[in-house]
Amino acid sequence: LAINFIFPPLMFLMDYELALNWFWRRRLTDEKLKELNLELDKYRDKEEAADRDMFRYVEEKVRSWEVCFEPTIMDLPRHYANAEKTYYCCLIYMALMPLAPLVGFLSLLFQYVNDKWMLLRYCRRPSVVQNAEAALEGLMRMRFVLPWLLPIMMVYFLRPCFKNTGALSIATVLALLPGIVLILVPINRLAFLFRWAMPAWLQDEKHRRGSTVDETTQDYYQAQHLWPKERKYH
Repeated sequence: LAINFIFPPLMFLMDYELALNWFWRRRLTDEKLKELNLELDKYRDKEEAADRDMFRYVEEKVRSWEVCFEPTIMDLPRHYANAEKTYYCCLIYMALMPLAPLVGFLSLLFQYVNDKWMLLRYCRRPSVVQNAEAALEGLMRMRFVLPWLLPIMMVYFLRPCFKNTGALSIATVLALLPGIVLILVPINRLAFLFRWAMPAWLQDEKHRRGSTVDETTQDYYQAQHLWPKERKYH
């Protein structure tokens, strides 16, 4: 499990796609650069349709060469899938190996640090900025999988160890009860219950991020990471 958890983030850190493009980068010689520049100068600022089409064709060819020299774009769905795989594996083997949550936590922490550095410092800017929809869908899947997967795996792995399975059955039913509530009760109702149980000083509007009286400005600076490069001022 530890190897399976730690190896994929290391593969993302190695950027094997950029390494595989080494074969194409070595084929771009000075003569090839001069040839591309001559073709661009030949068809630039032409009014005929055929010349404009040739200019766009040469531009696409130049762009294909530029990609070979740039770092890869972060594949966010693949990173989300790797994090979910770690989470589900921890749930499956938690009853059999009590250290599985610790190994999974360290793996997710390592992936978070690695992905944050690559996204902000290394990977090239994507052409289309993705929103948080994929992350929210992953959290929704966890909400519906967690309540029943852990009790079922507990029965599957621990049943052969019990001579009298009555106590195990009772523990399984008790473990499923909170899951049933978590699945059936809507999220907004659960949020209302959590806010009702929170201390009074945390229920103050100015302590809630995104509220109308939120006095912090951190979201503004975080939003600048989504802006095009020409709109940034620092």
